[in-house]
Amino acid sequence: AKTFNRFGVFNYKLNRRVVGIPNKFFGGYIRGVIDADGFITVTHRKDCRTPRIRFFITHQSELYLADIQDKLSELYGLPTTLRQHGENVWRLQAQNTEQNKKFLSEIFSINLSVFNDQKYRITLNYLSKYYVLQASGELLESP
Repeated sequence: AKTFNRFGVFNYKLNRRVVGIPNKFFGGYIRGVIDADGFITVTHRKDCRTPRIRFFITHQSELYLADIQDKLSELYGLPTTLRQHGENVWRLQAQNTEQNKKFLSEIFSINLSVFNDQKYRITLNYLSKYYVLQASGELLESP
């Protein structure tokens, strides 16, 4: 329990912060946060060739989500927005499909023993159809 307290895990949600998580473990951490407090959605628009993939994290603590937002920007260059979603609720939104493909591909390639099956299937199904990483590291859309 003391180990978890060091990382702010056992704080009440309203007081939770991202504390002391080494950068090398942040991908696994954020994947767990998305599993617990987030959702992933795929939307089809008539004016787009490729369906959009977006993810959102909803939480009581604006500061916690701001911490996550800073880390996502610092470590992944991921653009996000943070907005109030209700009286005591905040939502972090990642809506850039191209950036999300790369980010989600990276965090969903982490081998975890516990994860949300539905979010895993949605994400891998989408990435298998619309995201191809070439050996050179160049990103290409699937044909």
